[in-house]
Amino acid sequence: MSSLIQVVGVKEHEKFKGIYWVSFEDGTERLATINLTPGRRVYGEQLIQWEGREYRIWNPYRSKLAAAIMNGLKVMPIGEGSRILYLARPVGLR
Repeated sequence: MSSLIQVVGVKEHEKFKGIYWVSFEDGTERLATINLTPGRRVYGEQLIQWEGREYRIWNPYRSKLAAAIMNGLKVMPIGEGSRILYLARPVGLR
């Protein structure tokens, strides 16, 4: 018997295209995006399968955008075709 909580549904976010709500059997919901590289994790995130698609669970403690959405973001500041400069310290760099 598996101790993993099962996915019971995936639906597109009501306001933000390309972002999804994943519902689990325990009643929790988490944000997710479609995994463009199926089977590959970037930060050890949870990957789930639903109706032939793989989704990457989005951790709001690691993503400012996910945190903003969870906290009621009204307008998405990033859209399709946006150009973004991302500055971050690489993992493992001291």
